Amino acid sequence: MPERRSRSSAFKRYAVEFLVVFFGVWLSLLAQQWRQGREDRNAAQLALQGIVEDLQVDLEDMRGNLARARLAFEAADWLVSRRAGPSPSEDSVSLALTEIGPCSFPQWNMSQYSTLKSSGEINLIRDELRSNITEYYESRPGLNWLHERDCDESSAVYELLVPLVTLAIPPDVPALGRTPEFSAQVTGVPDVPGLFRDPVIMDRVVKLASHRQFLIMWIGKGIEKAQLLHGVIITELEDR
Repeated sequence: MPERRSRSSAFKRYAVEFLVVFFGVWLSLLAQQWRQGREDRNAAQLALQGIVEDLQVDLEDMRGNLARARLAFEAADWLVSRRAGPSPSEDSVSLALTEIGPCSFPQWNMSQYSTLKSSGEINLIRDELRSNITEYYESRPGLNWLHERDCDESSAVYELLVPLVTLAIPPDVPALGRTPEFSAQVTGVPDVPGLFRDPVIMDRVVKLASHRQFLIMWIGKGIEKAQLLHGVIITELEDR
């Protein structure tokens, strides 16, 4: 009997020790998971805050590009509308030809997204929001291409205009690495009626106006998409 009680007592002691160790390990794992979860949530929050800042920069850039594209479209559209009827004044034509020249390239701020993507930390963001963020950033090449086409169309018009107009090129153009057609000011148009009778030039202006109108539409869509994503992320951060 004493031997049985001794064995029973030892068994109970071992069982208690096992449970203590088991629950200790279990609690340790829970604590580790909790700490990791907290670190992941903090990392995701910092990532979203960084993307919000990048989106604000994008929005400012796109709004500036939209304003420039609208001004250039209005100038091109005005020139097209003056093909028929009396020729406008040389000064007004010079101003319109100057305003159709400038084009712009988006200055996307992708630092936060690129870092998250390369490190894999983008996977810390919940699936639906991560999908929206990825779609926004991965769709940028399409808008970049439209901006490049816009500059090509503007350059094509100016190549035709150079022999027919007087240009004043700012002295800082070479230093800034810009081409004259994007920074030059048209200061004179010796033969305004001849300019409007030139079918090649006017067809190019029509093409430029058409492309600018298309670009304006897509910049507007880009702004809407950025605003929507910005609002969704802000709501996500406020709910955390």
